[in-house]
Amino acid sequence: MTGQHLTEDKLAKMMERAESGDGGTACRLGDIYREGEQVAQDWKAAFRWYHLGATQGDAEAQNNLGTMYQNGLSCEADSTLAAHWYRQSAEQGNATAQYNLAKRYQNGDGVELDLAEAARWFAAAGEQGELEAICDLGTMLRLGHGMPRDLVAAAALHILAAKQGDGVAMGNIADYREELQDIGLSGNAIAAKHLCEIYNLGLGVEKSMPLTWTWVRWAKECCLPPNDAEDVAEIAASYAFYKDCLDPDDRKEGDRVLKELEKSRSRNA
Repeated sequence: MTGQHLTEDKLAKMMERAESGDGGTACRLGDIYREGEQVAQDWKAAFRWYHLGATQGDAEAQNNLGTMYQNGLSCEADSTLAAHWYRQSAEQGNATAQYNLAKRYQNGDGVELDLAEAARWFAAAGEQGELEAICDLGTMLRLGHGMPRDLVAAAALHILAAKQGDGVAMGNIADYREELQDIGLSGNAIAAKHLCEIYNLGLGVEKSMPLTWTWVRWAKECCLPPNDAEDVAEIAASYAFYKDCLDPDDRKEGDRVLKELEKSRSRNA
């Protein structure tokens, strides 16, 4: 109702539609009373309308009702009921509810602790662009929680989240950058490609064009080609771009750094 004047007549008609089975309208009424949007803020009314919308099958109302139960807003806090309503919404494809349900499984809150199930719902939410879900799934991959540990796959997700400004993802990248570097130096082209992007954009590290060149050159010239044709093409395109466009001094410095990294790795082997 933002941008529209909510008269008593309009509000009454909305209530009539909601009570006649329109779950979406019931959810909007819940929002209006929760926010105090042109009405007095009323958490009990918000709960009532969300509950009605949820029982009528509206996914947004189900998610919002779950949050009210989770936080004890105008009701007794009940994490089991919260998880129930999050699930109802998540199974309809609501990305926020999928994330909320994943957190319940991750923490064993209202459901049995199940990290594999948490990862499944984080992935579902992440596929719809839920930023925190993308970051959390990356962290689970980093730690090997609920799935085999895969730092390269974790980096792909953390880079995706960090590019959208997620500070937690940037912190993760900073924490495991050296380990990712070792993976790249072992011949993993995807790890090297990730490092190129990390240094190019300054994700969790200081931005460095020499190191951008170091890692794209390593990926192109010193690693076996990845199995995915799109990754091969992306590495080739990035290599050609930076070879043509980077300042020669940046490339020279990048080459020097790479030699030092190789020497250091040989000494520590």
